[in-house]
Amino acid sequence: MLRLELKKGWFSVTYILYVIFLVGFLYSQVGAQFDRIDPPKPGADSYGMRSSNEPSIIMQGARQSLEAEYAANSYAAYPLGFYKNVKLSEREQDRIGELLAEIAKAQKAQDFSRFKQRMDQADKLIGGGTSYASGSLSTFGNVPRTYEEALSDYNLIVEKDRFSGADARLFSDYLGVMLAFVPVFVAVAFGMKDRRAGMKELLDVRSAASIRIVGSRYLALIIALFLPVLLLAAYATYLSGTQYGWSEIDRFAFFKYSFGWLLPTLLATTAIGMFLTELTETPIAVAVQGIGWFVGLNQGIKHIDGGYGWDLALRHNTAGNSQQFLDHLGTLAANRIGYTLLSLLLVLATAWIYERKRRGKLNVRGFYKKIRLPGRSQSAQ
Repeated sequence: MLRLELKKGWFSVTYILYVIFLVGFLYSQVGAQFDRIDPPKPGADSYGMRSSNEPSIIMQGARQSLEAEYAANSYAAYPLGFYKNVKLSEREQDRIGELLAEIAKAQKAQDFSRFKQRMDQADKLIGGGTSYASGSLSTFGNVPRTYEEALSDYNLIVEKDRFSGADARLFSDYLGVMLAFVPVFVAVAFGMKDRRAGMKELLDVRSAASIRIVGSRYLALIIALFLPVLLLAAYATYLSGTQYGWSEIDRFAFFKYSFGWLLPTLLATTAIGMFLTELTETPIAVAVQGIGWFVGLNQGIKHIDGGYGWDLALRHNTAGNSQQFLDHLGTLAANRIGYTLLSLLLVLATAWIYERKRRGKLNVRGFYKKIRLPGRSQSAQ
């Protein structure tokens, strides 16, 4: 059964386009080689930025930002992940002015708790989705890195990451963005193709258990969709080895990140596509996942250099920043385990829906007809 499902996938147009898109996107980001990671040089103009959880730094940056937006009456917000420029009424502006006075007092007293409360009030007044919400204030904690800090990060790359680990996180950042959405097209195409070709009816008469049928289809999809990722990981390993020397790199880094970082994203995206297609017998999963992907992509900007949170597409859009990765490794592991478990639950739910249909206890087409009938009867009258 697994072999049959795999044969259906290898030569489908949707799958071929998926492979081309994945390869093309990675090449557009990386090119023919990853940027070489070299040791920092003393006296350079800049060594990049680092995140800081120091309350005094966060309070200073957040207050200055709010004061600037207050003066222009132009506030940047991201409700549901979409950018929105907010202009407040005169009364609301007066309230922001009052909050700024209280915020300045809290900063002077180094009362971070009261500072966050007032910032939360400002966020709600603007309409939510701003960086002033207490959970997002850390974005104002970025400070310039010193030479010593840059050298420490480089040493971590050499000793812990062995160069290829740092490149593997960047590799995972790029591919993760695509795997959080593009595979749903293949999953939906498989489900819709079976229904149109009558395969659904053929499978219904088989004696195989529903979980075996659905599980085989899911496993076939994952194998087919993950294989290009592994081939790209092999190519990236080759690039890293030729750039730094094979004895200097971790030869398994790209594969470890592919399984630990990227596979849970692929599992979830594919499971969502299968579940919604089986439930509705429509391609609605593409729209649902597309909206979720776009919102998640905008929300993930908060963690673009690491930190992770509960994003489906984990971000680490920088070469290095190894300490940030190590500091949030527990959050990353919880995230990946959580999405893997969610995927398994969705597969079980898909099998349950499929079984209900086999027994004639769930008729989606009949439900759609009932929805359309009232409109038809009214037009007939």
